[in-house]
Parts: sequence; C-alpha cells; structure tokens
Amino acid sequence: MGHPSPLPPAGWYPDPSGAPGQRYFDGSDWTQDQAPAPRRHTRRILIFSALGIVALLIAGVVAFSGGRDRGAETAGSVAAGGIVAGMPGIGREVRDGPFAFVVNDVTRRGGFGTLTPKGEWVLVSTTVTNVDDQPQSFAPEHQKLYDETGREYLADGKVAIAANENRAAIIDMAPGFSTTVWVPFDVPAGTPVAVVKLHGSATSEGVQVGF
Repeated sequence: MGHPSPLPPAGWYPDPSGAPGQRYFDGSDWTQDQAPAPRRHTRRILIFSALGIVALLIAGVVAFSGGRDRGAETAGSVAAGGIVAGMPGIGREVRDGPFAFVVNDVTRRGGFGTLTPKGEWVLVSTTVTNVDDQPQSFAPEHQKLYDETGREYLADGKVAIAANENRAAIIDMAPGFSTTVWVPFDVPAGTPVAVVKLHGSATSEGVQVGF
C-alpha cells in the first residue's frame, strides 16, 4: 500500500483554481488569502530605465553645450582659407521657408554716418526671392553670422536700414518678387568670417552658406 505524498510547506503558491495571482497554503489546506503574482525583475528594469534616461539627458546637455561653444562646427567644418566643407557657397541658391537666397558678396566697412560699429561692419550681399504663392515679409535682422571659431553675431536691423538706402526694416514681398539687400554684422576688426545662416523668419530653422 502506497504512502500519501507529503504536503508542501506553508507558503505562497500559484492559485490552484487557475485564477491569476497567488494563494497562501498553510501547510494543510488552502486559505482565502490571495496576492498578485510577483513581478520579476521589476526593480532591475526600473533601475536600468532610469540610468538610460540620465545618460540621454547628459548626452543632450553635452551636445548642446558643445554646439554653442564651437558654433561653426555645428555649421560645418571650417577648412583652411575660410572655406566651409560640405556647404553651399557664394553664388549658390539655398532656401528656407518661403524664400530663396543667393549670397553674392561679403565686404567690410567702417561705418554708416553716425552708425559706427564696435569693431567693423561685415556686409553680406544677399538676393532674396519670395518663392511662395502668398505675400511674405523678409527681415534682415533675423540673419546670423559665424566666425572661424564658431562665435555667433546677430545682424543689426537699424544699420540694415541705412545700408539698404533707408528701406524699411521689414521688406514686404509679393510672390515671385526678388530684391538684393545688404545684411550688416558688427564683428571685431579683422575677424575671419566663415558662415552666414539665412532665415526666412525669426523662428525658422535657417540655412547656412559658407564663404
């Protein structure tokens, strides 16, 4: 005659009814005490997820800081002689938003009457065309210039009026209309400039042209 199998020790076991979760066995019988099934590796998953988020945040901060410090490296590698590799240059059409741009020339000037720079004016001659099917407005002051170290210079809207024969600070342009404007930047005298970033609006992504 066989001996009955020994009962398992008291503890939590999968619910014998097949229901999800666990039920407590007191060593002789099933109780009504129930608990959800244990979630394996939850803590480990949470730890690795948190570490991954921290790593992404650190990488983003480093990338942002490096981009602001190096400036022109984010715009393209500056080669010898101020030529920017992998970027459209003078005479090439580029587009941002509703406008097409062609940089024609880059020159320097000491001042416009009483409008004297801290260093010298770098003037970027740019032909702007409204390629949209609706009227658009172009503002020279939204443009940016970078030197060979990556330092950023903002266009001077007040001087832009004088540089463009007292035209309005914001130029209204009908569809297909094209005009050439001088965009002025105040930079330290003799600073080698490398890149101009042209914007169709104050919030557009912009497009870069190397010199």
